[in-house]
Amino acid sequence: MIKREAYEELEKRYGDIASWAIWAPGEDDEESSINIEDMSVFDEPDLLDKIHSDFVIIGLNPSKDNPKKDKYDGSWWMFHMGKNDHKLRYAFTDTPIWGAYMTDLYKGQFAGTEDKLSVNDELIKSAIKELKKELTILGGKPKLIALGNQVRDVLEEHLSDEYEIYRMYNHGYRFKPIEYWKEQTLEILEELGL
Repeated sequence: MIKREAYEELEKRYGDIASWAIWAPGEDDEESSINIEDMSVFDEPDLLDKIHSDFVIIGLNPSKDNPKKDKYDGSWWMFHMGKNDHKLRYAFTDTPIWGAYMTDLYKGQFAGTEDKLSVNDELIKSAIKELKKELTILGGKPKLIALGNQVRDVLEEHLSDEYEIYRMYNHGYRFKPIEYWKEQTLEILEELGL
C-alpha cells in the first residue's frame, strides 16, 4: 500500500516516465500482449491498496519515444505500451512484486538498444541523484530489481550500501522464452524467502 501523498507526488514528477507493475489481465493466454495497453487499472478506486514500495523495478532507459502514448493522456503509460511489456506482466503476476514501482535509470535517454545509449560519468551521477529522489518520495526500503547487467552494475556501484539489489534480464531481450522472466522472478523471491 502506498500513501496518497507519495502517490500524488510521484505522479506529478514522474507520471509520464515511470509506472507501477500492475496491468489489466490478458485474455485466456497469460503470455499474450492482449490488454497490455489497457490503462483502466489506474482508475480503480482501490489502486493505492494494490501498489507498494516493497520492490522497485529499474530499467535502463525508455527504448524509444512510444507513439502509442499519444492515444492515452493519463499518467503511468511507461512499461504499458511497449512490445515486450507483456513479459513483465507475465513475470510478476501472482507474486509479491505485482504492484511495485517501475522506473528507468536514464530517464529521457531514448535508445532502441543499450549500445546506442551514450553514457558518461556525469549522466550516471545525475541519474543516481534523480533515482534517489524517487526512492525518497516512494518511501520505505524497497528491494531494487535491475533489468539487465548494465543497470545492476550502476546500482551496485552507487546504491549497494543502501539497498538490496537483484537482477533480471531486460524484458526487451528476445532470445529467451517468456517463461524465463517468470523463472527469474521466482528465483529472486526464493532468495528472499518469499
